Amino acid sequence: MGWQRQNRHKCGRGSTPRKMFQLLTPPLLLPSHLLPLLLMLTTLTILGLFHAASCLGESPYNDAYEQSRDEFKSVQESISTTKSTVVNTKKAVDAVEAQIRLKIQQLHKANQPIPDNLKNAAAKFKNARMALKRSQDLLANFGDYSEKITAATDVYDEIVELRNKMEVDRQAMGNLAAELRALGTLMEKGGEYVPILGDAIKAYGTITTGLVDKLGEVATTIDSNRNQDQIGRGTYDTNEKNRIFREFQRNHPELVGDVYFRSVPAYLYEPVGAREGNSVLWDEETKQFFIVPADVPAKDIFKMTLLVDKRLSASNLTVLMDHWQENGAPNLETARNMQPLLNDLRQGPLADVVSRVSREGDGLLFRLLRNPRLFEALYVYAPKTREELHRELEAIHDGLIAEGALDKAAAIRAFSQQHKLEIAFTVNDPAVPAKQGKKTAEKKKTAAAGQKTATQQREKQMKEAKKETKAKPAPKPVTVEPKVKAGSVVGSCSDCAQNGLDCACGREACRCCAPGDSDCNAYDL
Repeated sequence: MGWQRQNRHKCGRGSTPRKMFQLLTPPLLLPSHLLPLLLMLTTLTILGLFHAASCLGESPYNDAYEQSRDEFKSVQESISTTKSTVVNTKKAVDAVEAQIRLKIQQLHKANQPIPDNLKNAAAKFKNARMALKRSQDLLANFGDYSEKITAATDVYDEIVELRNKMEVDRQAMGNLAAELRALGTLMEKGGEYVPILGDAIKAYGTITTGLVDKLGEVATTIDSNRNQDQIGRGTYDTNEKNRIFREFQRNHPELVGDVYFRSVPAYLYEPVGAREGNSVLWDEETKQFFIVPADVPAKDIFKMTLLVDKRLSASNLTVLMDHWQENGAPNLETARNMQPLLNDLRQGPLADVVSRVSREGDGLLFRLLRNPRLFEALYVYAPKTREELHRELEAIHDGLIAEGALDKAAAIRAFSQQHKLEIAFTVNDPAVPAKQGKKTAEKKKTAAAGQKTATQQREKQMKEAKKETKAKPAPKPVTVEPKVKAGSVVGSCSDCAQNGLDCACGREACRCCAPGDSDCNAYDL
């Protein structure tokens, strides 16, 4: 929107509707109270001619924006509706799937075989749930952009990605509504969910179809216009910008392409047929071109800043490009490596440690881990968020120490050292340095004032336990139920094996089963 308002302001600079009214309208002898009305009517009549005359040099890309703006607004509204529908549909699918699980569990307990049709039902509901989850993730990722901006052209790639992936899901759903409605009759106590399920799946399919079509309209509008505004050798346009660029090409042989097309953002031009070559930025204010080195992702930088509520001008983007190798690239690498480190912890047996630092539902860390692109953008270009993530990484490290997971804690320290993070860690092993980076031990003590360290707490518990042992006779051994039982969902099969159970793993998790259970893979893997 910023560049659009800027261009509109420049169109017709030096003239106003009032001046044109004075030039084109002869003196009229009208009562004074009617003159404002006449001014308004005359202005409205000639405004179209005035605007067209002063903006003849506008780019076709601007037209693409204008044409796609209303369609993009319609897409934003459709996405909002679709989000709600997907949530309701997933609730209905989850409810019926819970009934299928219950039925299978009941048959297991009764030592009865699981019917094939019930196994098929479990598989179909799993596929439906996975499709809905993918849709939720896609809509969330796209919403991060679309809720912050109104320029469809800025997120052309995301529009195409969302359309293509939702098209795949739409085809995968097929006639799922009818199939699931029929499967519902297999359940003993699930009949009340069948009408809700059928309506929800039908609504999902209908709205998804409409959304894909709308996304296609926007993408087609932009795509049909974005490449018309080309510059460079071999083009016929003789406007000022093209003349300046041709001279720029002659002086910069490193520009390997002959023709460059306008991309995203609107002032970025990329080479046609030479994708690995240098791109250029056009600064409308200074009437200058700037080279974008092939190893600097100008488009990605621009889109990351959109996610942190900033819309860069060409000059702003040039500054960030100059500091990319020094600051941007290292931070992006850190963000991309930090996510799998944290995901492994939150999805494994030590998930509680992470949950205590950042709540599963609304904690900053969990919200960002669900959206990798937002994680990267905020880590690179939002210093306060980056510092908060470092504090949470430090807290997770301390929690792992308290749980005795010293190897996991050491991995976090190694990660911090590798990426040169300024994080101070408290460790129990005196051979391990207690300070990393520039943070001092005094700062660490201040942050932990009034709280006992995990080491002190354990020492106190050991002393109290020794006193109780001396004062009381040794208790009789008590048989402790294993935490992992048949049917438990675990992070790896080793958890099952330690408890004498078989194991089956799927895409999302592993499940422990009773030894010899032939239906271990029947559902929810």
